Amino acid sequence: MMFADSFRVFVSAILIIAAAWLSFPERNLYGSPTWEELSQECATPDGTIVRLYVGNAGATTSFWYSVTTEYGFWSLEKQVMYAYSGPKLTSIACGKDHVIISSPNYEFSFTEAELHSLREAPRAYSAGENNRTRSWSLSAFIKLAASLTIAAAGLHLIRPVYLRILKHRASDAV
Repeated sequence: MMFADSFRVFVSAILIIAAAWLSFPERNLYGSPTWEELSQECATPDGTIVRLYVGNAGATTSFWYSVTTEYGFWSLEKQVMYAYSGPKLTSIACGKDHVIISSPNYEFSFTEAELHSLREAPRAYSAGENNRTRSWSLSAFIKLAASLTIAAAGLHLIRPVYLRILKHRASDAV
């Protein structure tokens, strides 16, 4: 293989890895993990780690609160509850049969089975109102489009090398 082919394979691999990294899911469906700070965490008897984050993106937004769970070494941390501008989530407590998420005016209690189901569709509040709807955000769409474009560029870059190898193998077989 020539140097140019090796370089194309290397750049193509870098592009495909970058596309995979870009498309890797974040822990949150709501809110940005970049602006969140870990406030508290606890563990259930089965080893599930529950974390409470407080988010603050600056003076133009309200605080938000995010509760996530992680079920073990190979499990991804996923959001189970989100509150923007209220209710203010202040603490979490992991008990034998349930997890309690507290705020000054409310107390939410979830079993571990409920937490598992909330990983797919987190409970979401906005200014104290329960709001479970979520559609694709513009940033998620742009992230997916960029990921697919980068992966396609990587595959397009490696295509001539692949065709040259196939042609070489076909001529060796004759």
